[in-house]
Order: sequence, then C-alpha cells, then structure tokens
Amino acid sequence: MNWSMVLLRGARLPALGVFVALVIMWAAGNMQATPLGAEVFEPFRWAGLAAMSFAALSYSHFMYRLIRWQRNEGDQGCDRCGGPTGFLQTGRVIRGNQLSDFRRCYNCGRASPQE
Repeated sequence: MNWSMVLLRGARLPALGVFVALVIMWAAGNMQATPLGAEVFEPFRWAGLAAMSFAALSYSHFMYRLIRWQRNEGDQGCDRCGGPTGFLQTGRVIRGNQLSDFRRCYNCGRASPQE
C-alpha cells in the first residue's frame, strides 16, 4: 500500500481549508490599511482562524479514521485492494434507477459498494 498517496488524498480537504484561510488573512491584511477596511477587518481575522481550525479538525478526523482502520475497528477497507475507504456517499440516480451507496478507496481510488 502506498501510504504517501493515502495521506495526500486525505489531505485534500484540509489543504483547501488552509488555502482559504491564507486568502482571507491576506485580504484582511490589505483591508486593514484603508479607513473603511479597518472597520471590516475584525470579522475577517476571525474567519481566517476559523478556516484554519476547520482544516486542523478535518485532518485530525481523517487520521483518526485511518488509525481505526489500521486497528481493524469500524469500516473495513476496499473490496479490491483492502485499503482504507472514505465517507459513505449516496449512489447516483441513472434513468430512474438508484445505484447503491459506496465508499471510495483512499489507496486505489475505486468505489466499493456498500450493502
């Protein structure tokens, strides 16, 4: 199993949160220099902190699920490669037929249907 790919796939959402936080902090820093922006600056400073907190919490939740998978607790892996799987996603509706719910594997990227 390629653990570096598993960790990179799990870090997508936290990386997006960090990017959003950095953009908010950059914009808030530029707004602070203007007279009108100084009034608006305070909520944006807390929004950046909230985005960073979200990123840290989502990555720690991913690591918690990965440790549970490694200890054979909770949802067990992919049908094909045995790798850890992500959250349960609802199946799409195609031509009026509901497909089964599935979990996407962090290792191989394929969907494993849930019964």
